[in-house]
Amino acid sequence: MKTRVAGRRVTTWLDGQKINDFIDNAAVEPLYQVVSKDGDTGDVVIKAVNVQDTAVRSTVDLGTAPIAPKAVVTSLTGDPAAVNSLTEPTRIAPVEREVSGFSSAFTYDFPAHSVTFIRLGRDTRAGSTVTAHASPTQVKQGKKVQVHYSVDPKGATGEVTVSEGATILGEGTLNPGGQGKTELGLHLPAGTHQLAVSYSGDARFRPSVTTVTLEVKP
Repeated sequence: MKTRVAGRRVTTWLDGQKINDFIDNAAVEPLYQVVSKDGDTGDVVIKAVNVQDTAVRSTVDLGTAPIAPKAVVTSLTGDPAAVNSLTEPTRIAPVEREVSGFSSAFTYDFPAHSVTFIRLGRDTRAGSTVTAHASPTQVKQGKKVQVHYSVDPKGATGEVTVSEGATILGEGTLNPGGQGKTELGLHLPAGTHQLAVSYSGDARFRPSVTTVTLEVKP
């Protein structure tokens, strides 16, 4: 049996006689993916194929799964027409690297014409809880306010970010007691604002987030 593929045209022969000659007009998905769990290690493995001529940015949401911030990424990418040969045996070959910035929800750019495996390990760090309050809880527009926060368990280190939506209003660093404060020079409009207070996590404790309510008076 012989098969020839030219672009999206597929032709097949059986014992020298042509039996099929057609053009595949099916819609091409931007990204084909499968998510599975390794029964031995507990790792979550994402397998994605991008058949497009450009990179595809995709958002992955694994719910409440505790995902370690570092993962092993193996990718195979290149010209779809390229082939390995005796003189170039590794012209198309997988590349493995360690990548940071992962969590239970993340965004990843899958390269053009690629097969990508992302092995996400389980985050074995202990959980954390951040508590916070604004002082004062009501402030006149244009005045400053302090956001106080504390992270449990004791001994937590790292950074804390105060934000509203995608806008970062201020940042701070926890002291040795796991506490800190950030002063905000507010430019928020009058009204009620829900501010997110996010703890970044460290080598022992996972990130956590809480919200505080701030009333801005005209």
